[in-house]
Amino acid sequence: MRLTPTLRCLLSITLLITASGALAEHDNAESGNYESLATSALNLRRDLLAIEETLQEQAYPDRIDIYLDMDNLPYLSLRSINIMLDDKIIAQGELNDQQRAAFNMGGMQKLYSGPLPPGRHELKALFRGNIGQSNQHSKTLAFEKKPGVDVIKITIADLLQLRRPEFVFRHDHIDTP
Repeated sequence: MRLTPTLRCLLSITLLITASGALAEHDNAESGNYESLATSALNLRRDLLAIEETLQEQAYPDRIDIYLDMDNLPYLSLRSINIMLDDKIIAQGELNDQQRAAFNMGGMQKLYSGPLPPGRHELKALFRGNIGQSNQHSKTLAFEKKPGVDVIKITIADLLQLRRPEFVFRHDHIDTP
């Protein structure tokens, strides 16, 4: 995610104010109460993510969000994924064991969120790992971006139960007021 310097400054100030409040609460609590500190830290993280999303919505009314969803496929060993938008790499990374476990429990991961002007665009995803009969697979989606927020969900599933992963793109649009 790219934030403007002003938004980054606002987020930093909010973080400092919230963190100082959490530390003050912790100082007032018993010194051995680590569970309370952990709960405060989780609440702080949740609040910061909500603030970040709000700031991003205000900064980028025309944007795209890309998510990865993967079924529990024991025969699939996905190692990395690269996402290109209009021939420019916007997201890449390797999957670790913790992320794979989260997918197996039904989790979904946000791969990218950023500004995108309305118009025709092309999204390409390149997957590497032990993928059926090969070591890599790519999939491309051409789509028309409308004003507002577009969401693309990439799902890896075995819909026909043939022990061959299928890569499905779902494109949705959310009108913003």
